[in-house]
Amino acid sequence: MTQISPNIRYTIKPDASISDQDVLVHSSGANQNLVINSGAPVQPNSNQWELVLSSVPDGGVTMKNVAFGSYLKASDEPGTPVTTTESSDRAWTVQSQGTDQDAEVVIKPADGSKGQLWRFTPILPSTSHYIIKPDASISDQDVLVRSSGANQNLVVNSGAPIQPPNSDQWIFTPGKSGGSIMQNIAFKNYLKASNESGTPVTTTETSDEATSFAVTPAGDGKFHVKIVANNSAWTVQSQGTGQDSKVVVKPADGSKGQLWRVTYVE
Repeated sequence: MTQISPNIRYTIKPDASISDQDVLVHSSGANQNLVINSGAPVQPNSNQWELVLSSVPDGGVTMKNVAFGSYLKASDEPGTPVTTTESSDRAWTVQSQGTDQDAEVVIKPADGSKGQLWRFTPILPSTSHYIIKPDASISDQDVLVRSSGANQNLVVNSGAPIQPPNSDQWIFTPGKSGGSIMQNIAFKNYLKASNESGTPVTTTETSDEATSFAVTPAGDGKFHVKIVANNSAWTVQSQGTGQDSKVVVKPADGSKGQLWRVTYVE
């Protein structure tokens, strides 16, 4: 299944539309419902959405309008419109239909119809940096860095000075097979991993050789990071408690060594 990359802006279009200009916008009217804009002038960025990973297991994403700063929410009752809220903890991910100007988006039981299909187009910001920390670590200073050694493995830095600067930060961009590819800010190279259990996550100079990883909620603000192709999970050796502990891939087992905290850096 294709993964949506977190904290990257998207435009969302109904697949049922006649015009390719149709996009979802946050209504500027009093009801602030989610509606279809069918080619009319769009208030700047009101047709752009930032998808933010939920910390609830299998919680999907919440959707934040770039222009208005509000989030989408919906009721359980079929036929009610998708509207907005200022609070992200009430926001839902929804599907429905509408092809006319200002047609509302409503909640209905999933039936596989064309009106419930959507096209997501990423609009990549100039920076979308993340810091990734192993949840198993003792120190909150522990962060993932690309090793500066010859092997260039992905390792845990346990409080030592970060050299070079920003080598603890990563850019996430959509991968070809879903999920995200991850590029180190300082070294400019990408993460890759083998399908073989126990092998380290390492690096490559080209995005074409990068591995697509799915970052999925594990609850309580923590995440799993898995290879999209085979579901193997990032696992920190030594429970992430030692300097230069390697990150390897192993079958997902829900252990603490496979839990990560992913922080977006503005």
